[in-house]
Amino acid sequence: MKAKIKQKGSTTILELEGNIDFETAKPFRQKCHTILEEKRNQTQLVFNMKGLKFVGSSGLSSFIQTLKELNKSSLKPRFFGVASEFKKLFKIYSPEESFQIYSSEEEAVESLDSKNPIEQSER
Repeated sequence: MKAKIKQKGSTTILELEGNIDFETAKPFRQKCHTILEEKRNQTQLVFNMKGLKFVGSSGLSSFIQTLKELNKSSLKPRFFGVASEFKKLFKIYSPEESFQIYSSEEEAVESLDSKNPIEQSER
């Protein structure tokens, strides 16, 4: 899995590409923790999951755990481009969590910039 970072104003967009597996879960976790440390209290985080592919269950638990930790942080990340199999996994691995999923980058970024987030169209 590759992770590219782009900045849009005060929002950091993490574009994920490739496969989730055992080998990619740990570097992903480290990358997310690095972002948290570097940009603490100064950024908002959006995940672009359009290019992410689910290959198998190895590493998936660690991937979901990382997202859950980020969701509980002050960043409250947004997600877009989330394939249906990932939405199902979010619900299975974390039914108590509310991941904020949007249909586009613009909607996700706008929800962070606005005091009244727009309606989430992919829940």
